[in-house]
Amino acid sequence: MTLAAGPREAILEPGFRIVDPHHHLWDRPARLLPEGPRRPHGFNHLLERVPRYLLDELRADMDRGHNIVATVYMECGAFYRADGPAEMRSVGEVEFVNGVAAMSASATYGPARA
Repeated sequence: MTLAAGPREAILEPGFRIVDPHHHLWDRPARLLPEGPRRPHGFNHLLERVPRYLLDELRADMDRGHNIVATVYMECGAFYRADGPAEMRSVGEVEFVNGVAAMSASATYGPARA
């Protein structure tokens, strides 16, 4: 499932090159969502609606008609390491995103770069 919903908007300037200022990637099955109080960031409602949003889903949203040539990843607390020192667990997200960036750079997933 992509995040884009509803009818496609009119593409007014199809040649206009766009760098999307940010995107997130995650894979959070419902069984992994916390029980009880939610984190105050307000992101959980989206995780419930779209529990998986990885490169395929991002590409589908990017391919809706605008000329998106690149997008910038913004951390969202996904893919932390399961073990090791607590202060280093967030490095897992960086490792994951580097892998996705390499996939995108291969052009196997289209011309835009994530």
